[in-house]
Amino acid sequence: MARLVKNKTGDETLVKLLEMLLVHKKKIKTITSDNGVEFALHLAIASELNAQYYFADPYSSYQRGSNEHGNGMIRRYFPKGTDFSLVTEDELQLALYKINHLPRKIHNGKTAHEIFYGINKKLIPPKQRKILICAFRT
Repeated sequence: MARLVKNKTGDETLVKLLEMLLVHKKKIKTITSDNGVEFALHLAIASELNAQYYFADPYSSYQRGSNEHGNGMIRRYFPKGTDFSLVTEDELQLALYKINHLPRKIHNGKTAHEIFYGINKKLIPPKQRKILICAFRT
C-alpha cells in the first residue's frame, strides 16, 4: 500500500497512513518505520491502530526488509529522481496493483494480494491444460 503525500510533515503522514491502514486494523500488530520527521506523530498512529510502534536503528534498513523490498519494486515504475508532484494517485495505484498481482517465489507462486486477502486460487497444472486453437476466415 502507498499514498502520495503533499509534504513530509507528521500531520500529512498521520492522515495518509490512517487512510490506508484503518480498514486493515485487525491485521496490523506492529509498525516499524525509520526515524524521519514525518513519523513524529507515531504515538497517534499506534493508538489509532492499536499497534506496537518501533523505529529501525539508523542505517539499518535490513530491520525493515519487506518495506525496502517494496520500495525497490516501486522504483521499477518510478525511478530514483522521479518528481512525485507529477505522479497522479491513479498512476501510483496502477503500479501498486501490478506489484501486488505479481506471482512471487517466496509465496510459492501466489501474489501478495492472494496472501493478504487469503485467496486460494487453484491453478490448472500444465499437463491438464487443453489448448484451444481458433481459426478465422478472412
